[in-house]
Amino acid sequence: MFSEIMRYILDLGPTVMLPLVIIVFSKLLGMKLGDCFKSGLHIGIASWVLVWSSA
Repeated sequence: MFSEIMRYILDLGPTVMLPLVIIVFSKLLGMKLGDCFKSGLHIGIASWVLVWSSA
């Protein structure tokens, strides 16, 4: 069950994984949860725009 969940999350691709990594890393560095979420969201939007603008 756990491996299926992890496989599903990893199959979402870098556009989803990068913001999640940024959120977790920011929280580990001591940022507020709201700021972590905003940072992850901004990075996610920027990476999505870069991926789709090059297509």
